[in-house]
Amino acid sequence: MNSTLNQLLEQTLEQKKSSQPKSIQSERENTLTPLENIRDYFNSTIKPQFEKLETIRKRISRRRKLVSFGVLVVVGAIVLTVLILGLLSGDIEAWLDENIFIVVGATLPTLMIFGVTTLFASRSIREPLDKYREVYKEIVVRPVFKMLNTNWNYDSKGTVSMDAVKNSHIFGPIVDISCDDYISGSIGKTDFECCDLVTYGKAYNEHNEEIKRENFRGFFLHADFNKKLNGTVLVKPAPKVLLDLGSARVKMENPEFDKKFEVYTNMHNVLNAVGGGGSFSDLIEASKGMSSTENHTEARYVLTPKMMEAILNIENTIGYRPVISFTENRVNFGFLTGKELFEANINKPISFSDIEEIYNLFTLVEVIITEMDLNTRIWTKE
Repeated sequence: MNSTLNQLLEQTLEQKKSSQPKSIQSERENTLTPLENIRDYFNSTIKPQFEKLETIRKRISRRRKLVSFGVLVVVGAIVLTVLILGLLSGDIEAWLDENIFIVVGATLPTLMIFGVTTLFASRSIREPLDKYREVYKEIVVRPVFKMLNTNWNYDSKGTVSMDAVKNSHIFGPIVDISCDDYISGSIGKTDFECCDLVTYGKAYNEHNEEIKRENFRGFFLHADFNKKLNGTVLVKPAPKVLLDLGSARVKMENPEFDKKFEVYTNMHNVLNAVGGGGSFSDLIEASKGMSSTENHTEARYVLTPKMMEAILNIENTIGYRPVISFTENRVNFGFLTGKELFEANINKPISFSDIEEIYNLFTLVEVIITEMDLNTRIWTKE
């Protein structure tokens, strides 16, 4: 199985160099190819490649299910067998008392044998699964990306900087990140970076040992806002309130927007004071930035009626409610998806819906920059 995948990967890399169809690539700068133009490439190239992999995909999928559910099935079968034998005896408690050593003696070796088998099965699928995902990136993700826009950069293993994520102030205090499927480029005068991102915060286990815990998994994008702000403006989904901050919330003039989103200024300073163990005086000082009339005025200056409509349109288009921040001269977006993006689904055959999902994620960049009108340079950087 491993050799077949390696061979297919090498073939794919060679085909990528020579057989990328020029006719469906974008010819103009910053022009996205319509989705329907990609369907022919899917039917002629992508689908046939993965039909060769169907046997391997099914084998990997079966082994993953064995690893995931095998122990539970065995334990369930043992429990069910004991219950049936106990019920047939007429007195479960008495039967268990008489046969406890037999039950334990049969159960422990069975679990140990199956546990070792599961461990080997888990290791045996790790490499082919990684190869399968790599093939998926080369056959599906990268070509579709190139068809959309040949001027942007894509790196399946690339990452944004930790500073870019921290300085967005939309994830709270973080200690580590994991990132791949990095994209960078520009639309008009607006530069951007985005990626599939996981962030980790500090937590403690039952032994009071410091550990890191996942607190965000989704799509992250930051782009040029062409205006250096004095404070930080945070726009977050209204239902997901971190803490009750009362009157510190900036009231906006759009009722629909105000219902779906909450706007705060300099919230990160308060969260850092709370999470970083700051003194009460530090917390009071930080909270002043959230209640400042000057900062509230700047927030309304940034979130114009047109900008609020754009954010509502982005939510309706993408289906995920974003967390947004305006920091210095950048606008930052976090879309909580709760899953890995741009990845092969090992549990089902590839279909055009997979291409549509990749297409929507890639075009999200243009949707945001176009909807928010970031190319209209109404401000100049200080």
